[in-house]
Amino acid sequence: MSDAAWLNAGTLARLPREVERPQYDLDQVSVGVVHLGPGAFHRAHQAWYFDDALARDPRWGISAVSLKSATLRNALEPQDGLYTVAVLDESIRFRVIGSLRERLVAAADRERVFARLLRSPRRAIASARTVRSTSTIPISRTIWPRRRGRSAQLAISSKACAAGVQSGSRRSRR
Repeated sequence: MSDAAWLNAGTLARLPREVERPQYDLDQVSVGVVHLGPGAFHRAHQAWYFDDALARDPRWGISAVSLKSATLRNALEPQDGLYTVAVLDESIRFRVIGSLRERLVAAADRERVFARLLRSPRRAIASARTVRSTSTIPISRTIWPRRRGRSAQLAISSKACAAGVQSGSRRSRR
């Protein structure tokens, strides 16, 4: 049996020194961003930048809302939302990302997602559409629970992030 331990908040201190860790206290982070559809692009790029922002301001934590699948939530819950990114530069570096502070599934957690979208202080609602995005489920049908006499309107911006990215290609971060 291996001495390897799963990545989680309790094992961060035991990681090799060369692995970069969050530069903030995970327990002090609050959710300020709701991200719809936290796929690989979001986790490798956008969540990286929010992770940097958290070192300066703990209000930029992310609530990652998968529309249908519980796969991401189920994988990251035992890891306290932590995961590792391999940075492909002149040399390969590894960095633990801790910005995904909440993981929800809209199909299963509708009331919690609805409450998170309406809760203050919410700083942003985001979604990234990439070449590989295949979801065609209308967000309104997935997230909004039926409520009598109550309606809410939210502006949700979705930006295509495919410029210069080819499916399966490697890009280095400079």
